[in-house]
Order: sequence, then structure tokens, then C-alpha cells
Amino acid sequence: MARVSIATGFTAEDGREEILSEYECDVTDCPNEAVEVVGVARELGRGFAVCAEHATARRRATANRQA
Repeated sequence: MARVSIATGFTAEDGREEILSEYECDVTDCPNEAVEVVGVARELGRGFAVCAEHATARRRATANRQA
């Protein structure tokens, strides 16, 4: 999961600079925000997360294989 952080330039109530962070979809060339973790590889200490669009497509593909 690629994490993207952006410093806003604004100061939070605690005096530190506000930083916005989000994870990107792990599907190649997809710039969307990840919303669902699909799996985790303990050996690598890393997860695999996808955006809503790819999560829906993955669910459809899984349902088609089971039918």
C-alpha cells in the first residue's frame, strides 16, 4: 500500500503542522484512494489494498468463479 502524505502548511491546535495522508490503490496505474484491504503478507509486513472500483470488480470475479 503506497501511502501519500501532503503537508498542508496549516498549524493544528497542538502547534504541529497538519499532514493529510491516504493510501493509494495497489492496482497498477490506478491513482484512486484505497478503501478496502484485500490481503496481507506477514512475511513482507505489507498489505494489499484496492479502491472501490477494483474491490467491486474483484467481488464480481469471485462470484462468477463460485457460480
